[in-house]
Amino acid sequence: MQDNRRTGHWIAPVILGATLISSVAWAQPPAAVRGQWMATMGEAGLRRAYSSGGDLGELVNRAVSYQMSKRILDQQLRADPDAALSGLDSRIESYVAQNDSLLPLDTGLDRPLFVRALARIAWRNEEKRVSSRNDRVDIGLLYAPSQYSFVSAGLVGEKTTSDLKYISGHSDGLAWGPRLDAGVAYNSIWAFSARYDWLTYQGDSDVSVDTPVGRLDIARDVEYERQFVDFEAVAHYNRGNTAWMPRGTQLDWISALQYMTYDYEPRIDSRGQRVREPFGDHNRLGILRTSLAVSQSLGENWSLSGELAVDYEWENNMTVPIDDPWTGMASLGVVRQFAPGQRLLLEYERYENSDGMRSRDNVSLIAVFDF
Repeated sequence: MQDNRRTGHWIAPVILGATLISSVAWAQPPAAVRGQWMATMGEAGLRRAYSSGGDLGELVNRAVSYQMSKRILDQQLRADPDAALSGLDSRIESYVAQNDSLLPLDTGLDRPLFVRALARIAWRNEEKRVSSRNDRVDIGLLYAPSQYSFVSAGLVGEKTTSDLKYISGHSDGLAWGPRLDAGVAYNSIWAFSARYDWLTYQGDSDVSVDTPVGRLDIARDVEYERQFVDFEAVAHYNRGNTAWMPRGTQLDWISALQYMTYDYEPRIDSRGQRVREPFGDHNRLGILRTSLAVSQSLGENWSLSGELAVDYEWENNMTVPIDDPWTGMASLGVVRQFAPGQRLLLEYERYENSDGMRSRDNVSLIAVFDF
């Protein structure tokens, strides 16, 4: 019965998306107005603001790393409190495939209104710890009240499956909830955006652990709420607003304040015992990030992109055994432009804590096809 409810939760946003997308077949909004708005969003660096992806994914990956390292620490201490600790660092390989599209709606409004449709698959592997996959669908509406701004709301669905390797186990579940975001290009250089996600996850976990009397199978339900808030400021420089910039070069200085929380519902496992999460029922992670991103045109249809970033965790209650608030990131990507608003990005990213206790290598294939 619980599986049927989860399937219903997952199918609902897909059906909604199919219904909305089918309505754009006859869409004929003002092409010039729509094109001006899309160009402004791209030049201001706001197109990435309403394309969910890397920033949320990095915070989720960090939380999983911190929780997993704490579980392994507790496991070693239970086995032998006097033994030397090992294997507490976190090494992650991840891969992302994503498509994000805007499809215009014919509403008779003076300003553009779009269906926004996103589909993403993310794989995560941590050797000898866990392998997981997360599928995300985001269907919503985006309205452009002016040439320089947007507001958007959507319904998000996520499915997550994990194979646990440090013990024998498996978990899976579904999450769904609202997503809200907005942005404005303040002038030819500065732009600002804000985003809010609120998802409710319901799933289950089955593990098998060694005990003094043999193997013990433990099953439990998992339910939590995950909230994510993101505020960003982007300073965008190119030849049009900065005379000394080389032709075909774009430079973005991005500053972000991000905050994520996990709030777990109390649960009783199959042994009749209260489930205890590694850091309690309320987990918090907040960061301040600044970065420099550069893009260089290689001709009519190709460009290279790169980014260097550093962030500081100003709030984190998951600091055992990994306790280092500083993380650096470097990325390199290549972009193939098919038409205005239609492109494909292949990107490599490297994240690493300053003390070397945690690192993540990520490869992304990101498609953007706006119509």
